[in-house]
Amino acid sequence: MSVGGSPVQFIAGAVRNVASRSGMDAAWASTGYGTPALVMVPGWFSHLVHDWQDDPGWFHRRLAERCRLIRYDRPGNGLADRDGFDFSLDGQLDVLDRVVLASGERRVALFAYGTGAPAAIAYAHAHPDRVAHLVLFDAAPKLLAAPDYPEGAAPLLFEALEQLIRADWGVAALTLSHLFGQGTTADSLDRLATYWCSAASARAAAAYLHEAATIDVRPLLHTLATPTLVLHRRDDGFIGVNNAYRLVEAIKGSELRLLDGGAHLPWHGNRAAVVRLVTDFVGRTPLPLTVRELEIMRAVAAGLSNREIGHQLSITAHTVARHLSNVFLKLNVSSRVAALAELRAADVESWSGDDEDAVPRAATPRSGVGAGPARSICR
Repeated sequence: MSVGGSPVQFIAGAVRNVASRSGMDAAWASTGYGTPALVMVPGWFSHLVHDWQDDPGWFHRRLAERCRLIRYDRPGNGLADRDGFDFSLDGQLDVLDRVVLASGERRVALFAYGTGAPAAIAYAHAHPDRVAHLVLFDAAPKLLAAPDYPEGAAPLLFEALEQLIRADWGVAALTLSHLFGQGTTADSLDRLATYWCSAASARAAAAYLHEAATIDVRPLLHTLATPTLVLHRRDDGFIGVNNAYRLVEAIKGSELRLLDGGAHLPWHGNRAAVVRLVTDFVGRTPLPLTVRELEIMRAVAAGLSNREIGHQLSITAHTVARHLSNVFLKLNVSSRVAALAELRAADVESWSGDDEDAVPRAATPRSGVGAGPARSICR
């Protein structure tokens, strides 16, 4: 921890404190460089030092090689104050906001996995000016099932898990590790359970699970204006893939990428693919081109002259030239060749737009939205 505001050096980087509204300190660390910075919104539990080791360490180091990675421990776990905690949605938002402000970043990208997703969604809703990109991994807007949300888990199951945590945190951690770590080795599951027990007390773990089960951010999804990527493993044993479909259906312009496997945590399974998808997405800069300008540039890429483009689009060659002039100005180039190079570097085919700005195309959910894996707690 830091003393008098001075960071103490750990293998995880410089760890600093920031006070939450409850008076308890959160702990945060920053590693790497890049814009926008990527803030890891923790799911179950986190520990800044342990998260830099073993499987999570590999994952976080790969991310930090490509961007400025900001990680934090909420009060009640990890290197944060353990004496008190507030795991309510408002409490989680307060900690996230204070970490973002302490980082000095004007805009950040958020990567949230599992039960950390609702806080990230709510933060993007409350502070759209501060969130450049949102990545949701194996996430759900609501954990418990309801008549209007059959994808959730049975409330009695969560009550049983909470009781097990209070009765024997070690046994509960091992049980949860099997749900979270499908397809991983027995040794990895044992290390995961041991890590959770060292990251938080049984009282904190039970309180977090209880609060997480009460959160429902579905009303916020339709209002999100942040570019959003939804990543989900098809056979996740904790939060089923149907939750991903619900997210994509509700968040306008969001993209869906399904991954093979059943591991719930991003650093298990096909973790290299997760790193690539996340860093590619948060590093993408929306092209400031209109639909008409993109149409013209695609025609330029096909080798058409201004006259031919005008004929194809039913506009004059003079209008084509004016649009090209605007494109050159926006991309800070002076020729067709240079403009095409900029567009190819930005993967122009993945972009469309309206009359003002280009926006990412929404991914189309696969058919069979009602057919998630039966073994998932949240279907």
